[in-house]
Amino acid sequence: MIKNRLKDIGMKVTDLSEYLKLSRPTIYKFIKMYDEGDRKNINKDVLDLFKYIEKNKLIGSKNVIYYILNNLYSDKNTNEVVNLLNSFCNHNPESPKLDFIKELLIDNSYDNYIDYIRYIVSIEKKDEKSETEENEIKNINKKIEEWRKKYVKKNSI
Repeated sequence: MIKNRLKDIGMKVTDLSEYLKLSRPTIYKFIKMYDEGDRKNINKDVLDLFKYIEKNKLIGSKNVIYYILNNLYSDKNTNEVVNLLNSFCNHNPESPKLDFIKELLIDNSYDNYIDYIRYIVSIEKKDEKSETEENEIKNINKKIEEWRKKYVKKNSI
């Protein structure tokens, strides 16, 4: 029974529902269906996961998490991002960018600024800028420099 296997390997339904991005009641429903042999209406990814758990007797919860990350969320974009992050981390382990990336992933406060930052960077990359774009970049660089002077003095970075 998958219910017992999950308990044996220390995998909580709460955690499983979070990893699978499904509600706890849905996970409980799938567990019940699986244990009763009614597998045709179970989400394919969940069914494959349950089969993996049932088949592999020597696994633990970390193996289940690894399975989920590598089999259920492994699309081309995710793999590309993971590979870029791994490469960056290996070559720049002390970079302040790593702390910033972590903050971006954890703190939604940055979400309001992402489009603006991307817009500014796209202007910066242009070989030829309009007068309006040139002025916008100058104003931003001026603000950044003012902020750095103020912040660096206060926090002695």
